[in-house]
Amino acid sequence: MNPSYRPSRLLRNPHLMTLVGVEWPRRLGDFAKESEEAILRVDDETEVKVEFHREGKPGAPALLLVHGLNGDANRGYMLGMAARARQEGFTVVRLNTRNCGGTERLSKGLFHAAIWQDIEAAFRFTVDELGARRVGLVGFSLGGAQIAHLLAHWGTATPTEAARFVSVSAPFDLRASSDALHASFPRRLFYMGSFLRAFRRMWKSKHALWPEEYPASIWKHIHTLREFDEQVTAPRFHFGGADDYYAKAAAAPVLPEVSVPGLILQAENDPLAPLCPETLDVLRSMGNVDLELVPSGGHVVFLAEKSFSQQRWGETRILDDLVTHLRPAG
Repeated sequence: MNPSYRPSRLLRNPHLMTLVGVEWPRRLGDFAKESEEAILRVDDETEVKVEFHREGKPGAPALLLVHGLNGDANRGYMLGMAARARQEGFTVVRLNTRNCGGTERLSKGLFHAAIWQDIEAAFRFTVDELGARRVGLVGFSLGGAQIAHLLAHWGTATPTEAARFVSVSAPFDLRASSDALHASFPRRLFYMGSFLRAFRRMWKSKHALWPEEYPASIWKHIHTLREFDEQVTAPRFHFGGADDYYAKAAAAPVLPEVSVPGLILQAENDPLAPLCPETLDVLRSMGNVDLELVPSGGHVVFLAEKSFSQQRWGETRILDDLVTHLRPAG
């Protein structure tokens, strides 16, 4: 446990900390409106949108931020991290992965947890178009697992510009995360309900564009996230079912192939992304990774025992790490 982190005494319940952290308003002014946008080609049927703030100083390091399941570039944790990084002189790129942030029309297909191509396209944009020579890849929740897939794909051929990664509350074990979501009525109501509503909105948008490929009738048979993965994700990506998808798309098995140094933040009481003992053993054995496993942090937020204006310890810890490792000496 990092000794600088003292969890909020009022929010030690992981569900309360997670929900308060997500819903608590951020005072960021017009930060989001000041960003630039670009549409990036991933493949013949897929484009993604990035929103970015470029730093004018030559050689400025850059952060590439990736959101979680059904999130987008304008989620509070994405904007909060970006705003603080800009104050430290970073170029910041916020990625909307395919179908997120109102971009359903840019991608004919769907996505799954092991798709890394969107992140690679955003990384190439950060290097080739924005001129970054040192890039930190920061993934929140599912974004952290997808970054791990990309880095494992690169392996020993990782681009030199990929200097560091940070993973926050990543569901490295998909089966364990699915089981956690289905474990109790409150989890199904608050977390799964939110995910399913987002999938329904996405599906409705896709149905308007491609009605034959996205029939509205499918929702008569889907009431849980596992049913969505069984009836939609698995067959569309040629997995043998939900269990096969969870096994083959999990990031845990590919973690040893990641060569980039990084920081992994995880809470022992995370209600959405529990870590299996085997995965913990792998993470602890990785010499290039700093694992910080704290007893109480909820999912993504890590609210500390401070005033509300200062308590987002997770953001502070991430920024301190990246300033240390990405900013040029002197």
